[in-house]
Amino acid sequence: MQTLTTVGIIFGFFVGLGALTDRLLLKHQKNRLHQMMYNWWYRLDNTKMRQLYKLMAEYSLNVIQKGFPWKFWLWKTWGILILISWTLTSTASILGYYLSSSTIAFSSIPLPIFTTYIANFAFDFLAIYVTLHVLKIIIRVNPFRSLTAITFDIFVSGILVILCGGFMDWGEQITYNNQWWGSGYANTYAGEHFKRHNESVLEGDGFGEKATIRVYRNESILDYLRMGFNDYKNALKGNIPYKIPIWTVIEVKEGNRHKSYHVKMIVVSDWFSLIMPLTTFIPTFIYMALLFVLIIGKIIIEITMHLLEVMTEPNPAIDPKDFIPGTLIGLLCSVIATSAKVIVEIIKVYTA
Repeated sequence: MQTLTTVGIIFGFFVGLGALTDRLLLKHQKNRLHQMMYNWWYRLDNTKMRQLYKLMAEYSLNVIQKGFPWKFWLWKTWGILILISWTLTSTASILGYYLSSSTIAFSSIPLPIFTTYIANFAFDFLAIYVTLHVLKIIIRVNPFRSLTAITFDIFVSGILVILCGGFMDWGEQITYNNQWWGSGYANTYAGEHFKRHNESVLEGDGFGEKATIRVYRNESILDYLRMGFNDYKNALKGNIPYKIPIWTVIEVKEGNRHKSYHVKMIVVSDWFSLIMPLTTFIPTFIYMALLFVLIIGKIIIEITMHLLEVMTEPNPAIDPKDFIPGTLIGLLCSVIATSAKVIVEIIKVYTA
């Protein structure tokens, strides 16, 4: 009941203020205001700002077309794409490395395993492919469909980030388990960590200082995808670094003695692993956010032009009583204010 009363007061205030303004305007003032509003409509109709988002999308596509003048399947195109992706991956890796003290502890170089480059290139390519098609759509359709396309592109890019992070970790596990090139340091570090914290257990099982230890991770791709989602969710909450338990198999050998231990080891999710899948998402998000703002500006200009057209349709020189811009503006303000009030009250009810 109180909300309805407030809405009524807001509605009455704006409409009454606008109607009072119309009553107080003299005939020559109405004529001058009518001409001024028409001039505003004319300037807005001729401004290039209305189509700036389309011009920006067209310019971006032209730049890409000039930068890649070869056909899509030619080796030159793929060579440049791979070079750009790997450069971005290496740059992000170095940045994340020096932002992550936990990574420095078990990695001697600020670069990821080679499978990370492969995974990141694949998902970089998919993100760019989707974005280019969205730009082509934006050029052809109306602003509201363009906003939908931009939202879709950002959403898909976000999904690709999570998938990329999961496949990066899964590829790292495969490399790690098979002791492929580049994984030796991390495997040795994990083995020494287990030996250092389980000396009594190893001694009780008959293993000495000469025992060799090999560590295997035992997580599925779905596990890594789930962990990737949780990693970025925690990053958005500011929970960086974030500790994750990973099931591992520890194989210990010494002479003819052999034993496997199934343990949970703590892996720290930090910027080293999180920042690399973002190499395409961050520039895409910034670019699309700018386009989004420009399209909103276009919509606001179109709405303003329509309102000016409605308000200037009556000619005050012929019938000044029909020219009531104050009342119309007051009605618009009251609708906006009351709608905002109702939305705020609904949010309060469902968040209480």
